[in-house]
Amino acid sequence: MMAAELPICTAVVNRGPDPELNAAALLGLVSLALFIESPVIDLLTTSTTLGTSAPAYRSIRRFTLWLMALTGIVHAVVALTPLYDLVTKGLLKWPHEVAEAGRVPMACLIPWSPAIGWRRHVQGMLIRAGQTRLIGVGTGLRMATIALVSLALFQSGRIPGVMVAALALVVSVIVEAAFIEVASRRPLRSASVLPHDGNEIGLKSLVKFHWPLTAATLVFMATLPVTSSALAQSPDRILAMAAWQTSLSLGFPLRTIVFALPEVVIALSMMPQGPERLFRFCVGVGGSLTGLAIALAAFRLDERFFSAVMGAPASIAREAHRAILLTCALPLVQAASGFLRGVLTAQLNTMARLNSTVVQSGILVLALGVGLTLGWPGVVLASVAVLASVLAEWAVLGMAWTGRARKV
Repeated sequence: MMAAELPICTAVVNRGPDPELNAAALLGLVSLALFIESPVIDLLTTSTTLGTSAPAYRSIRRFTLWLMALTGIVHAVVALTPLYDLVTKGLLKWPHEVAEAGRVPMACLIPWSPAIGWRRHVQGMLIRAGQTRLIGVGTGLRMATIALVSLALFQSGRIPGVMVAALALVVSVIVEAAFIEVASRRPLRSASVLPHDGNEIGLKSLVKFHWPLTAATLVFMATLPVTSSALAQSPDRILAMAAWQTSLSLGFPLRTIVFALPEVVIALSMMPQGPERLFRFCVGVGGSLTGLAIALAAFRLDERFFSAVMGAPASIAREAHRAILLTCALPLVQAASGFLRGVLTAQLNTMARLNSTVVQSGILVLALGVGLTLGWPGVVLASVAVLASVLAEWAVLGMAWTGRARKV
């Protein structure tokens, strides 16, 4: 359900005035906001793994508040000071018109990271407590909110598409965070769900566990603005940025299903024959999604979706179809990597994830550089680079897992 955010926002942008410019601005805006958000993203994993008691929950809660403050301040500094121009126009080399279109929407997203941090912390505790139904309800509420806000603002006809998307995104995450906090209070206070016979976790221990996860996510999320920067320097730069953003409206939902696999593996890996069963499950999920992506691209149903549902002009729809065709294997590879991340994290080996992400990001940057040098079209260089990078991540995680198995 969370993956419906991008299709909703992209559909609004594509149906408004100047769709190429607004879709390009949305791509840059989201990639930069996600990078700033990086320190709070893995609170889901930290809470799921370490939130074994009520005292541990209180420790993680305090840790979460510090990270929320940090990300909120950093986002505000980037959005509201001259640093915005230095980052977008200087470092990332966005076209001037794209950077200006995203300036005010970036400021609107200041509450984005704190709200997501709180929500992911509480969701992790609910996963550990086996209370996952509330997570689905909260996400459904978030999707309903983003759809309603987008529709209401779009119909006013006075707000640019990228601004509509930014306001809808920030309102929806605040609504979801508020719901999950209120709805979780009773189950998380139950002694039968979170035992009270445990110790609080020291800040040093929390940082030791969390920092490799955060570092890995920071490195990975840095690849999003790097990719948008590469697209902005490609021969067909604005079309490439708009098409890549549009392709994500279908490609991202196909992949987000596998993003939840590490937490499933963490929670269930200690069951009898857990790793073997979980591996088959992960590969089955990823393989099914890759098969679906191949079928959609083969019959060009993806291009019809981009045109009819997402409202993309024909030029953007054709390039977005090419991106889906070139990245069909991503769900399967990322599902296999999700299994490995889960089992390694359950063994408290978070450094393996950091190492794999560093290699992944290095391969991505290298491939983007090669593609730009050779003058590849934007979506081709982005697709090839992303696929090569996730294959490298999978290989490094696999070596870490087999190396640990040998030691055992």
